[in-house]
Amino acid sequence: MFQIVYISFAAESFKSDGIDGIDNILKGAYAFNAKKDITGMLLYKGGVFIQLLEGEKKEVESLFGKIALDLRHEGLKVLIKQESQERVFKDWTMGYRKIDKIETDIINSILPLQKIIEDTNARRTISNEKIFEIFKRFRFQ
Repeated sequence: MFQIVYISFAAESFKSDGIDGIDNILKGAYAFNAKKDITGMLLYKGGVFIQLLEGEKKEVESLFGKIALDLRHEGLKVLIKQESQERVFKDWTMGYRKIDKIETDIINSILPLQKIIEDTNARRTISNEKIFEIFKRFRFQ
């Protein structure tokens, strides 16, 4: 099992698409991920994407390569790239959560979203455990 977690920023053209842009991402992801046995979750807050992808290494890296070339994303940076013994989202082809104020507070209680962005931009190490804790917190909500 292989996992990648990345952060990226929505391109201006994507932001103008609003909810339609997210719907287009999710529609494509559900079918593609099911076919390739990829699972994961996408978190989105005000132009910031944080996504966890997991599955066979070859398939996950191939999908990540497509995402890296997707013009809807800018400033894409890998937070975690690792082998794992188990999936976090074994039953989901693609979970999704648009983060609201309450959920921002939940994230910030684990690891402030602004700190994730700042540390990523400064290339400082971010705790893998804290990143996975954020995803696990939303897994059953």
